[in-house]
Amino acid sequence: MKIHQQGETDYFTFCNQCAETGIEKWFVCLDKMTCTYYDKAESKILVEEIPQ
Repeated sequence: MKIHQQGETDYFTFCNQCAETGIEKWFVCLDKMTCTYYDKAESKILVEEIPQ
């Protein structure tokens, strides 16, 4: 994810890399300015703050 944040990958590559590491989906909360990543069992894997 850090590589993507630094602009070193495109969105398609980011999605593929997430899938390869077990990320099923993510949810962006604009109220809290966070992005939460989930696996296939819908377990929370990572909560990341969105830089402002």
